[in-house]
Amino acid sequence: ALDIGFDQLTLIAVASRLGVSHAALYTYVRDRDDLVIAAIDRLSERVDLPDQVGAWRDYLRAEAMFIWEVFRAYPGVAEALGETGQAPGNFQAHLVRAHDYLVSLGFEPQPAFLALDMVWDLAGDAAKRGTDLERRIDREQLASLWSEPLGDGLADLMMQAMLTEPVVWFEAKLDIVLAGIGATLAPSSASSG
Repeated sequence: ALDIGFDQLTLIAVASRLGVSHAALYTYVRDRDDLVIAAIDRLSERVDLPDQVGAWRDYLRAEAMFIWEVFRAYPGVAEALGETGQAPGNFQAHLVRAHDYLVSLGFEPQPAFLALDMVWDLAGDAAKRGTDLERRIDREQLASLWSEPLGDGLADLMMQAMLTEPVVWFEAKLDIVLAGIGATLAPSSASSG
């Protein structure tokens, strides 16, 4: 399933890849959702989670970059997970671990959860957008089409945004989000994070 990719994942594709019948997979999974959950649990065994060291800002940056890299390496993972309506056990364990770490740094539980959710959403959305942009054959032509009706000043900014490497643009957004977390969610003793 991981070799096929989440954006191409079907039971038939996995069966074909394994050289078995489609029906044989039902011995191991109930349906595509079950396959997605199993694949995400397997994926979580393949990746190195961010270390829980240092200030909250460094940790949240590491979490965001971790999500960015996973979503870039495995396109469609977020959509596949969203379609299942389930949360894999390893994902849940990581959420608990990450949340507990922020609380140990002085965050209240709700702001800690909101901060994690915010950086994970930003990372996932930016990774998907970056992947979509890079799949375009001619990003400059696409940027030009988007920019054309905007007028000179805004057109230049749109062109710059679409032609900048996706990770660079993502990190610029992440800096703003982290500053906002520092100003509104972080405990005052940890706000310099």
